[in-house]
Amino acid sequence: MSCILTLDQDSIEVNQWIEIITILGNTPEIEHEEIIDQLSNSMIDLVNTDEEFLSILRVVNGKHGSKLSFLKCFGNNLHTVMNKNSTLSSTLFILKSEDTEYLFSNLWFDEDC
Repeated sequence: MSCILTLDQDSIEVNQWIEIITILGNTPEIEHEEIIDQLSNSMIDLVNTDEEFLSILRVVNGKHGSKLSFLKCFGNNLHTVMNKNSTLSSTLFILKSEDTEYLFSNLWFDEDC
């Protein structure tokens, strides 16, 4: 799946998760929310593994910014990109405290666990 991202007057076709990191890394943090908003409907198709999820989480909105907009792209499907215990601990380390409430209220856990 691909998504067209429009920044300023340029349009960029995004086909892979690594392209999201490149775009965020080369864009001022003030524009990250707009980028995530534009990609939100495609994020679940572009990001498929724990490693991809964590790689983007570390970049979006800088080291100390909120990651909430990125988490919201996955909604109740956060479990699809958070399959390892280490992903949960790494995510908690990265998130601001106010973002953790959203994480726990939308992270689906297998009832058999």
